[in-house]
Amino acid sequence: MFYKVKGTIGISILSGMLALPGVCFVHASFVPKDNLDSFSARDYEEGKTAYLKINIPHGCSSSDGSRTFSTRNVVMTMPNGVDLSGLAYTQSHGGEIYNANAVMGVKPAADGSWRKIKNPKGPVADYYSHGLRSEGVRSLQWLRGNIPADFYKVLEFRAGLPILDACISQLDIYFPTVQYCDQRTMKAWMRAPVGNLPADVVSTGYAPKITVVRNEEKNPLPAECPPEGEAAEVYPSEADIEASLLRRYY
Repeated sequence: MFYKVKGTIGISILSGMLALPGVCFVHASFVPKDNLDSFSARDYEEGKTAYLKINIPHGCSSSDGSRTFSTRNVVMTMPNGVDLSGLAYTQSHGGEIYNANAVMGVKPAADGSWRKIKNPKGPVADYYSHGLRSEGVRSLQWLRGNIPADFYKVLEFRAGLPILDACISQLDIYFPTVQYCDQRTMKAWMRAPVGNLPADVVSTGYAPKITVVRNEEKNPLPAECPPEGEAAEVYPSEADIEASLLRRYY
């Protein structure tokens, strides 16, 4: 069974195709881990802190594709407005169970390539992280930089991950990301157009993602679950994506 937890569309065949080796490198995507653990390149163990790197591989193109332009701003939406009840949870040191968000305690790395890095916060479902919290980062904004069109840039941040609940063995977490480039060009790495974004700048069917994987030694599946468990995904609502978009160019 595949749970779909989001505000807009479900997973598509296209999003899987774009993740195939040799294809996704031209898209904004998470850099595979280079440390050796029991979880594969973009898979992260539940309940841990993940150090994540998103690759911005190129600039934006003109409408006819004849020119490319430098990236000035990047905005990523956190899927933290989605209710994960029954799918994931957090736990205090005393063992008390609380709600969870897709990513918690989000903190961007210092990066001198940008004039400003912002992490706007807002209300989220209560979760436990060194105490009970009801506010979380809703987006990350890298502002007033300059990534030349024929260069790439890796943006780094860290985030706490939830513990998977019930029969969930893996949780795909999507992070729609938008580049704002010179000449008011854009590239939106998200699964469907939202708001006033022109459809031709949207990577329909694709958005950057990571996968949270259950540690079945520490957190075994209940006896009533299928042997392989069940998969779920979380994708921000259209309203949350729109709220994170820049209202003006810098």
